[in-house]
Amino acid sequence: MTLLAEKNSEPMSIFRKPVVNKPVYHHLTATLWEAFHQASDRRACSALSDTDWLEALLRRTLADKMTGRCLLQLLSDQHDVQIERGTFFESLKSERRSRMLRSTSGIIENMVTARALDEHDPFSSIRSLAKFDLYAGDGHYIEHASHDHLIGGDQFATGDFFGLNLRSHALFHLAHAQRGMQRKREHDMHALKRLSVEELRHGAAKGRQVLWVWDKAGIDAQFWVDCKMKHGIYFLSRLKKNMTCEDFMPLPYAADDPNNVGVTAFGLVSVASQMLRCVHYTCPISQQTYSFITTLTTVEPGVIAQLYLARWDIEKSFDETKRKLGEDKSWATTPLAKSIHAEMRVLAHNLLLLFERRLQGSEGISPITETARRDKRIKEAQQKAAENNRTLSPLHCAIMRRVSQRVLPFIRWVRNSIDSTDLWTAMLARLRRYLGAIN
Repeated sequence: MTLLAEKNSEPMSIFRKPVVNKPVYHHLTATLWEAFHQASDRRACSALSDTDWLEALLRRTLADKMTGRCLLQLLSDQHDVQIERGTFFESLKSERRSRMLRSTSGIIENMVTARALDEHDPFSSIRSLAKFDLYAGDGHYIEHASHDHLIGGDQFATGDFFGLNLRSHALFHLAHAQRGMQRKREHDMHALKRLSVEELRHGAAKGRQVLWVWDKAGIDAQFWVDCKMKHGIYFLSRLKKNMTCEDFMPLPYAADDPNNVGVTAFGLVSVASQMLRCVHYTCPISQQTYSFITTLTTVEPGVIAQLYLARWDIEKSFDETKRKLGEDKSWATTPLAKSIHAEMRVLAHNLLLLFERRLQGSEGISPITETARRDKRIKEAQQKAAENNRTLSPLHCAIMRRVSQRVLPFIRWVRNSIDSTDLWTAMLARLRRYLGAIN
């Protein structure tokens, strides 16, 4: 194989066939091909080109619960594209294609972040976080592949670990969960410790600091203190109920700061012989109390509490790919193929996010019904807080107001319209109607 030498332009067509005014396809994939031509590890392959491979995988990801064989037959019936079954499934074992996909997906992720506006970042006004890249992380499991290998006589769910940029909402793949005879599911900390410093910093520029917001499965005080001291990587999580925290030493904070609403105590605690900040917080809405621990040292305690609230967005991203895109079952049996599947879910999420924001910016199209629902939830939350003689912080409201996932009518519209040759204006009119109607 030789290095692919193509112009930095969109491929000629859907599977190299002329496109006659297919605007949804054009707008959705323009970013994909832009990123692909900047990606590493591209090669020419006569049996199945990289562009055809990427498009086939994207179509499978966007489709609703499509098997590999169903995809190949669909491509043959609807596009007259013949991909040999063996060639396609063997391509999912290619280390080179996996690297190419990861490179392409990473470039698209960077595009999401570079093109995000302050309106997408609820933390843009928080000065104490100005030098931080903010990420939520978590593991996510889907059903095993139909022919997956047995472990101890049983089949177990396929797991991967992901990160979500809390400023731009770009999703990225961290690692595939390892399994073995003694480990059916990999613990989060085991996976985190496998990652390199560069992976944990996720491309942060020199001088930038990185914060990871993780659930309780990510707590290891010694590990995160070392990350902070040596690499500028910080951590935030909820305190475990059975965790021993000794010698609470109160720290001063501005109780009159609107963003510190709900904070009942702030101080230092000893966790596994390491000194961490601890925030005790009472939700103004539910009156439920929470305790958070972190290696952050210069961030307001109320902001610490709201950062953990924002972590819920990664769960909403999983809901989008699993429930709305229908990617709830593993494609293949090998760890590499499973990682490729995880990277495609990330790529689809980020492409749809870019497409949605582009339509909002250029066409003024937004999910009106969902926005109304969100405004109603915020109003109800404010009323409930008032009944409790409390208020919501501005940051809390900003986090609630941000769009956390694509609505299903939008995904259906993309899915149904990707090969349509209708007029762009007619397609946009339909989308406006879908987003303004009750789902």
